[in-house]
Amino acid sequence: MTTDLSPNGGIAASGVCLTIWRAPESRQFMGQATFTSSLTVAELEASYSLYCKALRILIREGNSIEKIKRSVCWHRLTALHHSLPRQYKDPEHLYVLFKRDIGA
Repeated sequence: MTTDLSPNGGIAASGVCLTIWRAPESRQFMGQATFTSSLTVAELEASYSLYCKALRILIREGNSIEKIKRSVCWHRLTALHHSLPRQYKDPEHLYVLFKRDIGA
């Protein structure tokens, strides 16, 4: 399995190893999440509950969906969903579920 979202920065998956690339300095702007190290799918899976907790906190704080989509937890949840779609739900689906549960 190989997935490339952007040659200038984004997520690329090859087999079971997931690499998150850092965007070039010219494309960065304030508030953009940058990733400087490679994470394996196993490392992402180990922190799944932490990413979900962070997403719940962002929703509870009343952040807009646009702002949440720029967060590290959103990008990591997206990476997990793209790598293992049968095991991990799309972050947009999680957003709707968590928002409903919180009652926001």
